[in-house]
Amino acid sequence: MPSHFKEKSVLSGDMLTYLLDTNILIDLATQKNSASFFEKIIQSKATTLVTSIICVAEFLTKSSREEEKFLKKFIESGELEVIGFQFMQEALKAGELRKKLGLRLPDAIVLMTCENRSTTLLTHDKEFFQKAKSVVKSIDPFS
Repeated sequence: MPSHFKEKSVLSGDMLTYLLDTNILIDLATQKNSASFFEKIIQSKATTLVTSIICVAEFLTKSSREEEKFLKKFIESGELEVIGFQFMQEALKAGELRKKLGLRLPDAIVLMTCENRSTTLLTHDKEFFQKAKSVVKSIDPFS
C-alpha cells in the first residue's frame, strides 16, 4: 500500500473521500488488483480513505495474521480512517436502506455510512455495486 496518503478528516471539503468495502481491503492486503487504481487516484487529487467498522469486522473474520498486521498498520498509520456508528438515526437509515434495496445488514450499514459522510463507495461486489449506485457514487476499481 502506498504510504503517501494525506491524513485528513472525512469532513474535509477539498478532499475526495473513498470508503473501502471489505473486498477492497482484502485485495489490498493480498496485493492483488487494486494497487494500480490507488496509485492513480492519489496522483491526481488529495484523497482520504475510510472504511466502516463493519468492513473491519468482516475482514478480520477470515484474515491471516499477515493480513491482520497489514490492516492494523494501515489504520495506525493514519492512511485509513475507521468510521463507526454514532447516532440512532444511522441505525434507522441503515434499516431503511436494507428494506428498500434488499441488502444484507452489513452492506446497508456500509451504504448508510457512505451516504451520511458523502463518500464514494469502492467495492468489487457486483450485486452490492448495482444496488449502491442508486444511492451514492460507487466505483468498482477492477472494471
